[in-house]
Amino acid sequence: MLSNLDVPRPEHLKHPQELKMPLLSYKKSSRAGLWLLAVPFTFALIVFLKYRIGIASSLLDRVERVFVAIADHAVLGAGEKLEQLDRLEADLLGKYVEKFITSSGRA
Repeated sequence: MLSNLDVPRPEHLKHPQELKMPLLSYKKSSRAGLWLLAVPFTFALIVFLKYRIGIASSLLDRVERVFVAIADHAVLGAGEKLEQLDRLEADLLGKYVEKFITSSGRA
């Protein structure tokens, strides 16, 4: 029964002849990775220092204002857009539940 199986043979595998170019160079990729780590860490550190420990500093206030400006920005921030999506999701879920209840005869 198992003798009819087509088993792959590694000695017959052929490697691709061309190399694909990466989307980003390793330097740009490492810089992007550094930003993706540094920005959330900075935000978390400021929240911790300012609100958990209670340190008052003008530097922390300035950095907090930068994050608030990003959150309030029409393109960069997503606060209002997320609220709109939440309302839309709640409306769709309500309609789905109502349709399910009426179709199952539990009304």
